[in-house]
Amino acid sequence: MSKKTVLSAVVAAIAVTSLVAGSVPSVALAKHKTAAQIQAEKDARLRREEEAKAACEQEKKDSKNKGAVIGAVAGAVGGNVISGKKSKGMGTIAGAVVGGVVGAKMGKDKVKC
Repeated sequence: MSKKTVLSAVVAAIAVTSLVAGSVPSVALAKHKTAAQIQAEKDARLRREEEAKAACEQEKKDSKNKGAVIGAVAGAVGGNVISGKKSKGMGTIAGAVVGGVVGAKMGKDKVKC
């Protein structure tokens, strides 16, 4: 078969397909986007990215707060148990502070944005 025969067969197949399907093939109707459409898509993508970043930052903040509370409670219990009889209050307070700081750092580092 010659190139002309193959090309004619392809064109005929496209024509028959478009008649059967009731439309012209999409290749023939390639639509170009306008500058406004491109800008709208870009704006929508940026908005989605900003929303995702804000959600992640909120999740990180929540995780940090949970970590601080859990760490403070655990630290207070640990500080109370470890401290001597006369310094139970100071041991509890010191343990709560250290546990809260460590827990907040661990909670914050748990979420990656």
